[in-house]
Amino acid sequence: LLYSNSLLYGIVIGGLTAAITVHPIWPLHHLQLVIIMVMPFLGLYLFP
Repeated sequence: LLYSNSLLYGIVIGGLTAAITVHPIWPLHHLQLVIIMVMPFLGLYLFP
């Protein structure tokens, strides 16, 4: 349950971060995929 919650927070934060980071700068659109893939793992550390 804790794992899924951490993963959920990571996905939500990753999605928001990707949207905020990528939206103003169109050429960096490919970074959105990288951010979405990395943030769930960071979420596991931010919300143990």
